[in-house]
Amino acid sequence: MAETNRQKWERYIHNLRRVRTLSHPQFPPETAPEVLLEAIQGNAVRCFDRMKENNALLGELVYTRDAKTLSDDDIAELEEAAGRLFNYANSEDCGVAYKIHELLLKAARFRDDVPMIVRELYYNGITLHYINVRDEDHDVNLLWPRIHAFFLEGANYIARYEELDKETRQYIIRCVGNIRMAVSRRTKENCRRYQELFETALRIIESPYYQEMDPDIPWQRYIYAMHMDQMTELAYLRENDDPMVAERVLRSATYVYEHQSANRGEEYKLPNDATAMSVSCFPDVLSVEKKEADAEAISAGICAVAEQALCDFDAMRLREGEKLRDDVTEKLASIDALVTKIEKESPKTVAEYRARLEARMAEVLGTAGIEESRILAEAAVFADHVAVDEETVRLRSHLSQMEALLSGGGPIGRKLDFLLQEFNREANTIGSKCQSSDIAHVVVDLKSEIEKIREQIQNIE
Repeated sequence: MAETNRQKWERYIHNLRRVRTLSHPQFPPETAPEVLLEAIQGNAVRCFDRMKENNALLGELVYTRDAKTLSDDDIAELEEAAGRLFNYANSEDCGVAYKIHELLLKAARFRDDVPMIVRELYYNGITLHYINVRDEDHDVNLLWPRIHAFFLEGANYIARYEELDKETRQYIIRCVGNIRMAVSRRTKENCRRYQELFETALRIIESPYYQEMDPDIPWQRYIYAMHMDQMTELAYLRENDDPMVAERVLRSATYVYEHQSANRGEEYKLPNDATAMSVSCFPDVLSVEKKEADAEAISAGICAVAEQALCDFDAMRLREGEKLRDDVTEKLASIDALVTKIEKESPKTVAEYRARLEARMAEVLGTAGIEESRILAEAAVFADHVAVDEETVRLRSHLSQMEALLSGGGPIGRKLDFLLQEFNREANTIGSKCQSSDIAHVVVDLKSEIEKIREQIQNIE
């Protein structure tokens, strides 16, 4: 019996999850290095095979399909697949979900199916938003012009609101509320554009006309989400004296404070969650009476609260930094103990080799006698090959440097990361030289401690 498309999607999702598992294997600390290497290599091959299989499935299920020939069953199948792949912040594969909705939007336009067009405009915009391709220098979603275009086109169907069904009207309202999504708030011009879009959307969503027509739509949650989003302009206010933006942010902070109990538990669902900025919701901020046309006082109040929040944030970072330093220092002590163990075990390797060599030569030569000089020469060559003195000396030097960095001040994250690369290099060299299973196990423990430190320093500036 031929495999159905739904079964193929099931196989695609199973492969995705299996690849994630294979990419993050868990091994007991005592696992031998050769076993680790073999397992990782095997996982890499299996990951490649499954991703190759998934690429072939996508070619068949999405990329080669013609939007003009999709049947109702095809559309239902694709909508179901997209729903399984995209679930906002907890998605299996946002990128493929976007490609499916892109195909469905083409089909909707070909059919001139307005409800489907509006729905797919929303999903094209929201999946593209959650792909979250950002400019690291400015933290701006690089795809925002396309995201904005999808939501804006969907919002324009507000002109036909009355003639459309209830589900379609809700997608229109979602598009209206999201027209400000992904718009940068870095400059004064950006903020003015954001404010225009915000006010346009808020006027529609707060309109009694639309609310009375569709009372089941969660209007208050949409309004609350928009005010939470507007509070992200606090980042702009830290660097700019802008009374108009300050007044708008204070208005949103007031709204959030007054309605947070009714919307508690919803913050995590908001696309631009700003709960970290909720310092402006403190009662002592909002208890001040609003004065007319006193923009300077409003701006000063906002900046004072933001400054206090930054101070508290810096204090928290210092506390966290101290705990990270203590944890890393503890692991450095473990590394030092392991290096000491390697230094003690290394000479035993040469002694054991010499004993084996003498026993072997005695077995072969019998009573003919053994040349001591020959044994010494062979042992010296072996000792030079397996000697790890240089590596342990360098490791101790790196330990001293890292302890000095941790005791100093200023940004040290990059320096620590570089030093850890050197730690790994020396550990790998020791591992390649060692001829003893005891030392091999110590090297595994050593690399485990180094990896633990590497994970911690990702949180250090």
